[in-house]
Amino acid sequence: MSNARADAEIIHLARESVRAVGLTPRVELGNPAYVLALFDAAGLRPEQHAPLADAIDRKDRSELLELLGAFQLRGPAADAILQTPDLYGDATVLGEARRLAPSAAAHAALDRLEGVLEQFEDVSELLLDLGLARRLEYYTGVTFRTFTFDYGQPLLGGGRYDGALLPYAAGFSLGLERLLSALPPSAVHTPEVLATDDPLARVLRAAGVVVARALVDDEAGAELEAQREGVPFLLTAAGVRSVEGTTSDAARLAHLRRLLGGVE
Repeated sequence: MSNARADAEIIHLARESVRAVGLTPRVELGNPAYVLALFDAAGLRPEQHAPLADAIDRKDRSELLELLGAFQLRGPAADAILQTPDLYGDATVLGEARRLAPSAAAHAALDRLEGVLEQFEDVSELLLDLGLARRLEYYTGVTFRTFTFDYGQPLLGGGRYDGALLPYAAGFSLGLERLLSALPPSAVHTPEVLATDDPLARVLRAAGVVVARALVDDEAGAELEAQREGVPFLLTAAGVRSVEGTTSDAARLAHLRRLLGGVE
């Protein structure tokens, strides 16, 4: 399905993914279809899209002016392209975009964004950015990225890409390293156990132990990984043991072994 309600559902999922770890999300929404409609109205050739889209996405007005001059673009479509990086904020930017929009296709792209906003009871966590012009050759509709306070990079991003993989497709990817970096130190749970054995790891996780999966499956390599990361215990098919060179506790080791049913 490709409609405003389906777009809003993906954005809901993305927003709640950030909220689930205790962060307050701020979602920026755009629609590359609006930018493409402006390019079409201006009569741009396909090879001219990329440099203009890049300047718009980076909000580089000086480069945008230079490119418009180099491409000898004038008129309403050129004026709209030049103003696009400044179309950022709450729903009122849609009115300014409609005033500038030179074609029915541009108005249709704005209608889709307006339809998405109507699916949210509370739009206080949403911002419009009509200058989101990344990957025009891939994204076909509403795109978004999510930030949180005091962290300057997006935690996730995605959007609609109908026809790229399926007739109707939309999704997002989340940057786990950025998400962890945005969390306060008190909210980040450092692994206590590094595991090469998944069934035993599930036993400990069910008991509330923070267990990380080793990136290698051999014991020697896993021990080096544990030493490098400062993880005090190593879990293999043979059981759990302390890692040399780390700070481990004999009483805690005994407790972990009891959780595993006495596996040594």
